[in-house]
Amino acid sequence: MRRRIRQARWTVPLLAGLFGAFMAGAGPSGREQALQREISGQVLRLHVIANSDSQGDQEQKIRVRDGVLETLEPLLSGAESAGESRRLTEEHLEQVEAAARQVLEEEGSDRTVRAELSREWFPERTYEEYTLPEGEYEALRVEIGEGGGHNWWCILYPGLCFTGAVRLAEEDGKAFEGVLTEEAYDFIRHPARTRIRFRWFPFSLEDF
Repeated sequence: MRRRIRQARWTVPLLAGLFGAFMAGAGPSGREQALQREISGQVLRLHVIANSDSQGDQEQKIRVRDGVLETLEPLLSGAESAGESRRLTEEHLEQVEAAARQVLEEEGSDRTVRAELSREWFPERTYEEYTLPEGEYEALRVEIGEGGGHNWWCILYPGLCFTGAVRLAEEDGKAFEGVLTEEAYDFIRHPARTRIRFRWFPFSLEDF
């Protein structure tokens, strides 16, 4: 009987801990959600959506992307915050659309193109050494034609999109330093390690 009591003393917290770990793994923790909101407030993303998934339309999407970035790079190069980047982008939406439309016209396409700032849900995405968590972000959305194809994502602020026409990561690897808090910066640099820190068991192995 005493043996059964001793087993119960550690079996119950063990099961509770396993259940807690399972539930924690089912979705982001409250702290992770708070960090995502902080990160999204300091980021402006780019979302280019192709007309369809045909090879030609996907290649056209890349050319439109390049035209849009060539237009935005001089406009956003001096922006010192996500808010300033949003304001400048919003003020030049017509110019962005014109750049995308020019690409289409040069190819003999009469497809429409629409550019707008919007709040959108993004899955987790890794850009070189940075991993942005899933969640809502503000983005410049550029939709080509029917907008039924796969999309292309990047970050307009901080300027990971830019180097000439396209940049996927800054050479110095410090794009987010000074933009995010130390904890948020650590989260996008080492997401797995940070998640483990937030997943805890309500017992210690020393209890067994």
